[in-house]
Parts: sequence; structure tokens; C-alpha cells
Amino acid sequence: MKAFIPYHIVGGDIVFKPTQEVSEPQDTQWRTFGVRTPDTVFPDESDLVHTDNDSQFVDVVVVERALPSSSIKRAVREIAEKHFTDTGEKADKRMLAQWKEEYINDSLPNAPLKETVVRVAIYDNMLLVGTSSAKLANDVMMYIKEYVIDGFNPDTHIIKPFCIKNISTWLHDVLRDFQWENVNLGTNAKLYGINTGRKISISNDDALGTWTDLTGYEVAELQLYIRDNVAFSLNENGVFKSIKLEKTKQRELAESKTIENRAQWVFMKDALSQMINIIKKVENYNEL
Repeated sequence: MKAFIPYHIVGGDIVFKPTQEVSEPQDTQWRTFGVRTPDTVFPDESDLVHTDNDSQFVDVVVVERALPSSSIKRAVREIAEKHFTDTGEKADKRMLAQWKEEYINDSLPNAPLKETVVRVAIYDNMLLVGTSSAKLANDVMMYIKEYVIDGFNPDTHIIKPFCIKNISTWLHDVLRDFQWENVNLGTNAKLYGINTGRKISISNDDALGTWTDLTGYEVAELQLYIRDNVAFSLNENGVFKSIKLEKTKQRELAESKTIENRAQWVFMKDALSQMINIIKKVENYNEL
């Protein structure tokens, strides 16, 4: 995982189940969802869901047609200009909407495909959705609730863990004190003025050292690291991103790609455990 958005599982356990294979969008479909065997699984481990002793994970694949909104707008504008040249009349909203729909219906079946793989893990009573995009995470969540979770219990809730005030206070204090327990400050930070809205990006140790007085500023994002394990960024919305294992944990394993991927996942699970520990402590964080 290079990024994830965490959620609490409240009111019961959830279990992934094997589900539909990946398929391309058909006709005027924008996108489809499916599940692919994780790259840590050998061919003879044919289940689509991989389960470890203390976790389970699945790769959700989103296949979508790449038809940019800029292309749609340009096409509709060209049609409207031709209409004006031919008739001398400006197109109204109804006509623009009709041309837009016709262009999409004609273009979508032949538009190039874009594939996005989102690893979703259940780990330590938390659901981790492997993306930094809130919109994509929400779409994946809706899909797995309906198709991927085995017998989803309506009494089970999947909720975001953070109180925004708590995480903002914690990020503020880490920047002020340079560390917190076993979490150390990296070299990058993003701040914004509470009253001015002014955004500031800092990208070196010396500059960070000048920000001991944070009056009038909130911390939007910090780069952090846990020594000898993992570096990552955490923002005020509780999104973990730019996750990178320490170099000593990224060695090449020659036997097979699957073995290498499996070893990396073992290291990543250890890193996730420590990041989840941060989540749980920040939830109830108050400045001392």
C-alpha cells in the first residue's frame, strides 16, 4: 500500500468472500468493479481473498473508460459553434445537454481503458482502503459492502476513526516538538493560516526548525517516519499517503516475484500495525 484511508469496524466482524472477476465496461458503462487475486498469492492458492493469521485482504480492480471532461466540453462546443454558423441561433441548455449525451454514447464504447487497483485490508479491527482519494475510497467501500463482504450485518458499521480536532492538535504538537513517542518528524510539512487561508509548504529540516511558534496556523500535512521501518505523510483528514518502507526492507528476493511481493507484504503489515497504533492513540489525543 502506498496510501490508505482507515475505517473502524464497529458492531461485529466482517469477512471477505470471493466475488466477481474483473471485466471491461460494456456499451455505455463508465466503469466496472471486480476482484483480482493479490500478487502475494501463488497460483495453487486460488482463492480470490487472501487470509493471513491476523488479517485478510483483497485487491479491488476498477476498470473505467477514459473520456476526459475536457474532451466532452470541446466536442459540445464545436457542435454548438457549427449550429450557430448554420442557423444563426445560439444553442440553449436543452440542446447542449442532448449533444453532450449523444457524444458520450457515441464515444464511450471506444474510449481507452484505465485500470486502478485498490488493496483493501482488514487488520486489527480496522478496514484500510488503499487510496488517498476520498471519492475513490467511498466508491470502493460501496462496492465491497454490496459484493465483497460475506453476509454484511446491518448492525455492523464502518466509520472513519478520527475527530478532526484531535488529529489537527496532534499534527500541531508533533511539528512543535519534532517527535511523538516513536514517531519522528520528516522534512516536509504543509500549513495554512487560520484567518488568512495562506498556504505554506516547507521542505527542509532548517525551515521546519523555525516553526516552533505556530500561532495562527494549522498543520495540513506532515511527513513522518518510524525509525527503521516506514516513512509516510499524514494529513488533517486522516489520510496516510506516500508510504514507503525503509530501504533495508526493500531488498530484492530472487526466487520469484510472488515470494518478493509476499515478503514485502509481511514488512508492510508490520508498518501498518504501527500506523494503526497512531490512529488509535490520536483518536483520544489531548494536548498535555
